[in-house]
Amino acid sequence: MAEVAFTDVNTLPVVDASVARQILNACIQAGATGQALSAIPLRFVDPAIVTRPGTERWQVKTGQDQDIARVGDLVLVPGRGIVPATVEELIRIPRPSDMLPATSDIAAFETRRRAPVEFTVWQVTGSIIFLRLEPDGDYHMAVQGTSGDTFIVEVPTPTAPFLGSSPWVGNITTARQAVDQKFGDILKTANFTVLGGTLVRKDSISTLAQPLPAGLPESLTTPPDGSLTQVPTFQTAIPATPARITGVGFFDRVHGQTGVATLNGIELHPVLKIEFLA
Repeated sequence: MAEVAFTDVNTLPVVDASVARQILNACIQAGATGQALSAIPLRFVDPAIVTRPGTERWQVKTGQDQDIARVGDLVLVPGRGIVPATVEELIRIPRPSDMLPATSDIAAFETRRRAPVEFTVWQVTGSIIFLRLEPDGDYHMAVQGTSGDTFIVEVPTPTAPFLGSSPWVGNITTARQAVDQKFGDILKTANFTVLGGTLVRKDSISTLAQPLPAGLPESLTTPPDGSLTQVPTFQTAIPATPARITGVGFFDRVHGQTGVATLNGIELHPVLKIEFLA
C-alpha cells in the first residue's frame, strides 16, 4: 500500500459491515493482548441477572445508618426541610478534606454521614439523560443541568433485602415506580442486545445484534416485590427528560461512573421523590 496521505475524506469509501466488524475486533484484540492484529471474534458476555445489595457505604446509601434521625435537619436555622439547589451548585461544593482523595474509600464514614451535605435533603431540577440498572440493584441516572454539567442520582431497589430497616421504603418505592412508568417504552427488552456483560440498546452495535439469552422478561422495569423474575443489568441513553428530583446528599467515590460529578462525587442517594415536568 502506497504511504501517501489522503487529502479529501470524501474520496474514501465506507467499508461494509463485515469488514467493519473484523477491524473493530482486531483493534479490541490488539489493545487487550498487545499482539498483532487478527480478526478474532469479539466475545459477548451474558449479562448479570442477579442483583444484590452493595457494600461501599451501603447503610448510608439506603438510610440504614446510625445518623438517619438527623437527615433533613437544616443548617443554621431550626427545623427540617428540603433545600432547592442546581446541579451546577451541588457539584461545586468542596468535598470535605477528611473525605479526600475523592477516588478512595473513606473508612471513617463507612456507616456515618458527613455533615452538613449528607444530612441535607436536596431538590434539583434537571434533565435525566441516562439510566442504568447497577449490579447492586440501584437505578443510576445521570442528570444534566442547564449548563451541561451532570451529576448522579440513584434509586435503590425498594425491597427488604436491599432497604432493610430504612424509613424511606415508601418514598423509594414510589420514586422507582415513577421511573418505570415514565421510561417503560424504552425499557422493553426487545429494544436491547448484549454487550460487555450488560444489555444495551440495539443501535449501540454497528453490526448484527447479539441474540438475547433465553428466559428474559418482556420488560426491564422493576419486578413486583416478591416476584421471582430477574432483570439483567442494562444501560441506555434517555431523551433529555426534565424532572424535579428530591433526595439525600451523598459523597460517593469517584471511579469513572457515567455522569459523575468529577470535582466532588456528590449524588442524591437515595432519591426519595421524582416529579416529571414534561
